[in-house]
Amino acid sequence: MNKYTPIAASILLAIASTGALAGNNTAILTQNGAGNMATADQSDVTVNNNLINQIQTGDTNTVYAEQTSNNDSGVVTQIQTGDMNDAQSFQNDSTTAIVTINQINDGHFATTTQSFVDTSVITITQSGGPQDASATQSSSSFDTAVINQSGSSNLGIVTQAASSFNTAIVTQLGTSDSASAIQVNSSQSTINVTQAGMFNSATVLQTLATNSSAVSYQDGTSNTFSSTQSDDGNYSEGFQSGTSQTLVHSQFGGDHWAYTEQLGTTNVATVTQTGFDNYSEAYQNGITNVLTVVQPGDFNTTTASQIGNFNSITVTQATDSNSAMPTQVGDFNVAIIVQ
Repeated sequence: MNKYTPIAASILLAIASTGALAGNNTAILTQNGAGNMATADQSDVTVNNNLINQIQTGDTNTVYAEQTSNNDSGVVTQIQTGDMNDAQSFQNDSTTAIVTINQINDGHFATTTQSFVDTSVITITQSGGPQDASATQSSSSFDTAVINQSGSSNLGIVTQAASSFNTAIVTQLGTSDSASAIQVNSSQSTINVTQAGMFNSATVLQTLATNSSAVSYQDGTSNTFSSTQSDDGNYSEGFQSGTSQTLVHSQFGGDHWAYTEQLGTTNVATVTQTGFDNYSEAYQNGITNVLTVVQPGDFNTTTASQIGNFNSITVTQATDSNSAMPTQVGDFNVAIIVQ
């Protein structure tokens, strides 16, 4: 049987009393448990055709949804099944902004903000131990932000600003991982981050990017991945399985392709592509191998492999249409290639 607290009842009464001022807005609240708190604010007279649907099953949960300032046809759905969860959603100056937050189990926190949005979507799903998620869309059109969290104590952040037709997906399956996916002044680009370990960190930034993709997969402990993309048609992918490894991809210019795989402990790889249509593929397996690839020229290719310990490779391709294929098997080797 549903139980409505006096606070919730007063909120529903306030919504009903302001319905004549705003246009065709609907707020639905279902509570089953004790000590739950729900707020649905559609009192701004400039908002029209909006929906807020809040469902709380459990104890001491909090939901807050606010639709203000000319918001039109927005939808906020907040579902909590468990105890001590907190979900907050804000929509303003938007048309057909859609948010869904689903919190299962206990102690989760999620917040969403959509401002000056046209037909963009945010979906946050949290289960397992306490999770923390934040998604922001500002001056966003036809963007999609997805955060899926299981495991425990993960932090997921998605930001889409002055952007259109982008997709950012963060999937966290482990413990105490953190991920940030940022798309600014970008269009038709994708970010996909998956973490299945402990204490891993991934940061992906697309700024002034078009038709670009970044993919990160981390399975291990305390690995760090950073990818920055600008301009058109770039692809970046990192795979890390091990401990305390560092991987950095930077792509400025168009049509670059970079893939780096790290297996082992304390390996470091840095790939910087600033020309046009460069290719880098790298593989590290061992302990404390270091790889640096710099491609300021055009149409260059590097394929590098390190198997062993304490090896070093540096490749610089400043002119055009070069090919480098260094391979190291063993320990304490050093290779330097300049083209």
